[in-house]
Amino acid sequence: MANSCAASTKSKRTTVWRHWLSFLHYAHYTFHPIQPTELHICLWIVWMFKKKLSYHTVRSYLYSLAAELKFRGGSDIVAKDHSWFIHSTLKHFKTKLGTQPIVYRRPLTVELLFHLLSTLELSSFDVYVYATMLTVGVFCLLRIGELCWVQYGGAPKFIKNRDLTFGKGYIELTLWQTKTDRDRRGVKKWINDIKGAPFNPYKMVHKLKAMKLKSLKPEEPFFALESGKGVSKAMLIKFLQTHMKRLFPQVNVREWTGISLRKGGATSALRAGVSGEVIQKLGNWVSDIYKGYIDHSVIDVCNAQALMVKTMNK
Repeated sequence: MANSCAASTKSKRTTVWRHWLSFLHYAHYTFHPIQPTELHICLWIVWMFKKKLSYHTVRSYLYSLAAELKFRGGSDIVAKDHSWFIHSTLKHFKTKLGTQPIVYRRPLTVELLFHLLSTLELSSFDVYVYATMLTVGVFCLLRIGELCWVQYGGAPKFIKNRDLTFGKGYIELTLWQTKTDRDRRGVKKWINDIKGAPFNPYKMVHKLKAMKLKSLKPEEPFFALESGKGVSKAMLIKFLQTHMKRLFPQVNVREWTGISLRKGGATSALRAGVSGEVIQKLGNWVSDIYKGYIDHSVIDVCNAQALMVKTMNK
């Protein structure tokens, strides 16, 4: 039962368990970790907020820990009859700090992506790999864990060469072990030949395939550096932050994250007039949670007001 969830959920449980054990070590507690009192959980919540985690992160960690404790045969920390103080502690921080992330996560919109690509030395193989990954991530609204080489438990996960099917005018990309792949049949994404684009994602992926002639074995990672090393989440984020800091030195570099790609794709789609239902399909969201990924800035307000005037003049 514990292993029946998505790989990302298992990874979160592992992360939460580390947070929990770190807290117990920090506080010098010696009780069995699967039998905490309500007070211990409240103090753990306070400890996480002091580590600058956002409300939604702390709340999700609480329920992940609750599941982990039950799987390990421990107590139910969120049962209604003995969790009033836990939920009151959460409510206090929600009222005091709000629910927004502590650090704003900027979207890497198509406009910003093309600006970034125009400044890169794309003749370098490794730089071209990073550039192609960012482009595919934005246009396909990918989670960074779907795009990069990641380690879940003992088995690494990455996009293999065999996961890409090249057709005329499109490329089909199959994602495995992703959050929305509940039937374990793979999630399909398509990279289309976008005519007139300054940097065509279809042509970029085709060119990368041609550059990889010596490393196209089906089971090898498609997004790998010249050394053959797969690109991890940390590597791609570091690349993005390094170059965005150069372009926008006034912006806190921590605002560029892995979510910037998925958020940028959703925001760009909305600004292009794509309907909410299609955006939800593009990003494979199972609910309207996609709305939280769309960044509404001043330009969106201005465009909305301009459209209101155009409607009046018709």
